[in-house]
Amino acid sequence: MKILHVNYYDKSGGAAKAARRLHKGLLTAGIDSKMLVVEKRSSSESVIACSRKVARKLQILQRVEALLLRTGSRNPLLPQALNLPHSPVLELINRSDADIVNLHWINGCMLGIKDLPEINKPVVWTLHDAWPYCGTEHHHNSSDNSFVRGYKRAKSYGFFDWAPFNWRRKMKYWRNWHPITVAPSKWLNNEARKSMIFKDCNNLHIPNGLNLNVFKSTDKSTARKELGIPDNKKVIALGAFDVKDRNKGGVQLNNALKILEQKYGKQIELLVIGNGTLELPFKSYNTGFIANDKPMANIYPAADVFISASKYEAFGYMLVEASACGIPCVAFATGGIPDIVKHRETGYLAKCFQPEDLAAGIEFALQNTVTLGENAAKYCRKNFDLELVAKQYIQLYKGILNEEV
Repeated sequence: MKILHVNYYDKSGGAAKAARRLHKGLLTAGIDSKMLVVEKRSSSESVIACSRKVARKLQILQRVEALLLRTGSRNPLLPQALNLPHSPVLELINRSDADIVNLHWINGCMLGIKDLPEINKPVVWTLHDAWPYCGTEHHHNSSDNSFVRGYKRAKSYGFFDWAPFNWRRKMKYWRNWHPITVAPSKWLNNEARKSMIFKDCNNLHIPNGLNLNVFKSTDKSTARKELGIPDNKKVIALGAFDVKDRNKGGVQLNNALKILEQKYGKQIELLVIGNGTLELPFKSYNTGFIANDKPMANIYPAADVFISASKYEAFGYMLVEASACGIPCVAFATGGIPDIVKHRETGYLAKCFQPEDLAAGIEFALQNTVTLGENAAKYCRKNFDLELVAKQYIQLYKGILNEEV
């Protein structure tokens, strides 16, 4: 059984992280697995990169797409994609010897909408955001159910409303194409099932996996010493690919921390994992972006609590990573986060999007770090162990090849 994972990157972003980890889990289980990417940043021989010529062509198309989206984006604060033109990546997929193609994040013009039904092998599509069943947007507002009832053109969105145009193209070209979709959270799976695009597909839920031999509880003092953080401080960790991303709830986070500042003062220090900076009310240590698992796993144990103020999370990988290291997590009860954080059992789910409740949750977690952390690590071992997740995918792949799925 040969599996080909298709993702734009192999080491940048949450989708790349999930795809790479699944790929490694399959290799460990003895499956012939490969990754096809546009931009390769690892030295792995099992990761295949497109030619420089193809990569340059796609980068040019991305610039054109960005210009087009300026003319009619429904919400310019949300990431969006069109995937209009044909891509040479299709030929690479069809010439491969893979038995099954597992799509992941194929934006950045990696594959055109019209290309996907032309894949000549069984397709599993692991959803990492809402773009596959929406128009142009990767995230959709909770009040907007256009992906369920159908998109209608709205002049108020600009010169040209791309969302309904792109949605209609998906409906047209994917009408007789029924990939098996896999969502890492129950929430995303339910959204895909409700959508007009995927309602007739086989929509499954399999969580993203984590190597729990790497992400595990370790000595807090050692972790803090490496980072230069004093042992006598209460340390709150927070993280995002870019912590200045408005969708990550920077305003709500800052307001919650200001509430805590009034009570704890200089007792609290922050550990910021990721790119970007915020004007935060506490002394902070910034690690910058970290691509590899082992350095990440060595950082989490330095914290007492990990927080996420994200307004949208299809899954929430950093929450799983922190929990696996025995760190209780506090986050808004949105998207796929309730799959990971169990309220007052492994962490705290704050009301959306209330800074006061987020602050209350952080305080609760700081007062119950040991019990919550132990529960969080146990919950991860039961639900997010990469070995167990790989077995679920293998069972799915075998079912497809045996025509049982």
